[in-house]
Amino acid sequence: MRKLAYEFGKQLRPDQGAFESLHEALDLNGFGGTCKTDAVAPTEADLAGHQDFGAVRTDTTIPEGALFVSPDGDDSADGTRDAPLQSIQLACDRAALLDLANKVVVLRQGSHYIADTIMLGPQHSDLHMMSHPGEKATVSGGKELKVSWKKATMDREDLADSNIWVADVSGQVTKVPGLQLDGKRATRARFPNVPGGIENSCGYGCMVASRAAKWTPPDFNKFGQVTYYTDNQTKTARHDTPSNWFQHYSVGVNGLCSVYTPPVSYWCSEHTAGGGAFAFRTPIGITPQKGALPHAPYKSVKQAQLFVWRPARWANWMFEVGDYDKASGNMSFGYGGFQGARGSNSGGDWFIENVMEELDNPGEFFFDESTSKLYLFHNGTGAPPASATVVAPQKQVLLNVSGTQWDPVKNTKHTGITFSASAYTYMMPHGVPSAGDWALDRYGAIYLQGTESVVIDGCTLERIDGNGVMVSGYNRNATIQHTEFAYVGGNAIAAWGFTNETATDPARPGVEIMNHPQAGVDGTDGEHPRYTTVTSNIAREVGLYEKQSSFFVQAKTAQSIINGNVFFNGPRA
Repeated sequence: MRKLAYEFGKQLRPDQGAFESLHEALDLNGFGGTCKTDAVAPTEADLAGHQDFGAVRTDTTIPEGALFVSPDGDDSADGTRDAPLQSIQLACDRAALLDLANKVVVLRQGSHYIADTIMLGPQHSDLHMMSHPGEKATVSGGKELKVSWKKATMDREDLADSNIWVADVSGQVTKVPGLQLDGKRATRARFPNVPGGIENSCGYGCMVASRAAKWTPPDFNKFGQVTYYTDNQTKTARHDTPSNWFQHYSVGVNGLCSVYTPPVSYWCSEHTAGGGAFAFRTPIGITPQKGALPHAPYKSVKQAQLFVWRPARWANWMFEVGDYDKASGNMSFGYGGFQGARGSNSGGDWFIENVMEELDNPGEFFFDESTSKLYLFHNGTGAPPASATVVAPQKQVLLNVSGTQWDPVKNTKHTGITFSASAYTYMMPHGVPSAGDWALDRYGAIYLQGTESVVIDGCTLERIDGNGVMVSGYNRNATIQHTEFAYVGGNAIAAWGFTNETATDPARPGVEIMNHPQAGVDGTDGEHPRYTTVTSNIAREVGLYEKQSSFFVQAKTAQSIINGNVFFNGPRA
């Protein structure tokens, strides 16, 4: 089966040649001892009958009148090949004003660090943003830091001879939610350590066992009472469900579901069903057993986050640390806990991150927000190379293409561009899109809402700390093809529509939401993705941070076409 999967993967993406990454992911290198085979490029005979799922490709020729953008450009220039602009946003705005059939913005080789999200509205319809053929143009949501490393003096005796360095980055950034060194992630200081770094899975390891802590039970009165609603209409009832589950649309608003945005979920409804179903809740604190955190008590947990598996590892919650009792070790949970829809009275396996005392393993970093000092345990000898590129992800959304159902963005194309270094979004508001046990954040490095016939073709989204592409609300005929997603923090692609469940929804600012919550069962207003085509893509190393994630997740979405894709190295879900 593994060999067959490898052969099929090569046929789906013959451009990958021997496709070594897929070969290794299927354990065909022989480490398991039972399935060894060589990685070889497909022959013409192998490709006989191959179907090119993404045969309709976007034209990549550069028409006359195109505007050029270079990382070394000048925004006072004309935007020609020889006098390129520097700002992608400025080039897109200028192109939108051109009286041309082909409004094209060409990105030249190099890293285009954006200070603000690239915003495309209805006025940018028919715009084609592309990488120059034969060049790698990268849109980066990070800030390139200018660092001068000095040897750090550490308080802990066991770290006296460690290879830890420090740089003052005052005036450059106020937060460092992640760090990339020469394009690869460093690991935020944590316990337990991740021997191979955040980009290499520990499987079931690198966690503190659930039983090594006492969990503070949920507070059912924290947000007041739930308002229940069940749609008992005969015309919307379903009579074909297993065990008579989910026959009637049912939700609960507010109560403990106030942690969600909007504050509504099936799992707060009056009569939840499903395997082991009960109303949503989470514990509100943790007291580690003696020795569970060997470097505690901590001097400060102001920046700390706790990552907690739900028991049985269905999803993972992230919490900021609230109150901290150094004597007992008890930490109350602050903001967070909304990253999965299925709750529990206690947590599963867990770890703590972003604490100075846990900077004790090569490849880790810690940024002290109070002093603007960046600490790095260099994974090598001597000082970090002065030539190394140091980038701190800052922007969560790199490209936002947004209109409305009545005034959509039409026919924009985005080809051959690399998107990288978006900041994590797992602490941003999450909503519960369905009666499944998922929660989602409505963010993506590429964000589409209110669009028609948008094409993302031949792009690369690598080392994105949140979702890759979010197809939100009204979208028609969005196409994502021949694109590679690698080392993604959340989902590679998500498509998520709206129905009218609550009086307001921050994702639809200014929209008057009618007939809530009873209209939650009704999608006829069209505020959802339809005819989304996801074809001939590769996704790998997905869900580095948020484990309830996948290659493609859809909710309140109709008539998607998903074919010819290759996905491997993802989390449980």
